[in-house]
Parts: sequence; C-alpha cells; structure tokens
Amino acid sequence: MLKRIRKKGKVVALESANRNYETKIFGPDRVKVQGVLVSLYRNF
Repeated sequence: MLKRIRKKGKVVALESANRNYETKIFGPDRVKVQGVLVSLYRNF
C-alpha cells in the first residue's frame, strides 16, 4: 500500500506503508495520480 507521494525536485518518490519495501523513485513522466482517498470505512 502506498503511504506517501513526495516530489523532490524533478523526481517523484513513492513511499510504502510497509517498511519492508524500499522507496521507489521515478521521473515525473512515469507517475500519474488518478485519485485521492478522502476517507476509509472498515467494518469488522
């Protein structure tokens, strides 16, 4: 699961919520934000 998107100069860093995964760094032409999560409801 993606935790954060950070723009660092001309690159975009995608940070995972899981610490076992490394941060991925891409050029701006390789990343497209398609939506934003506003809220999350869970029923258990």
